[in-house]
Amino acid sequence: VEKILDDQLVFDGIPVHMRVDRIDRNAEDGRVRVIDYKTGKTSLDPRNAHLRVWSEAKHPRPLGPLCVVKPSGRKESYCCWTDLQLPLYAAAVQAVGKLAAPPEACYVLMPEAVGETRFAVFENLSDKVENALEWAKEATRRIRDGVFLPPAPEVKYDDLLAIAPEGLLPALGEEWQMLLNGNATFKGDTAP
Repeated sequence: VEKILDDQLVFDGIPVHMRVDRIDRNAEDGRVRVIDYKTGKTSLDPRNAHLRVWSEAKHPRPLGPLCVVKPSGRKESYCCWTDLQLPLYAAAVQAVGKLAAPPEACYVLMPEAVGETRFAVFENLSDKVENALEWAKEATRRIRDGVFLPPAPEVKYDDLLAIAPEGLLPALGEEWQMLLNGNATFKGDTAP
């Protein structure tokens, strides 16, 4: 319970610090499962919390190869990672446990109604861990290089919606828009 896995993963010389809520090992067959507890009103499916299918018009520039997902009975979709928590946990647990493959990972969803508590497995995560690690490596490289653009076309939790209902870029004004789109540079120590 609450296993600290500091420095098991290192990207571009930067160690990742993490605390996994729980790691279980099946006594009979040795299978390992990484568990993250989620409390709240909504029940998140871990795959939907981590991956997103984007329309071509809104597709952000990916940080790595697109992840292929094939939901049951549907055609293949190409996804971008929106969260790397469970894949990074799985990779770290694989490293520390010297496992041949990434362990299964899941959420324990604990909504307000106790009777609705359940395990939600991230199906086929082990097939996607390497892809997620590529994204983490590129994100780390960009942070190290000071590259934070382009901004995401949308975010899950946008507290600015109330003050910028048309979106952040129009609210910032033309000079900031040019800067964020790479068509201008800072002059001295101050922004436009």
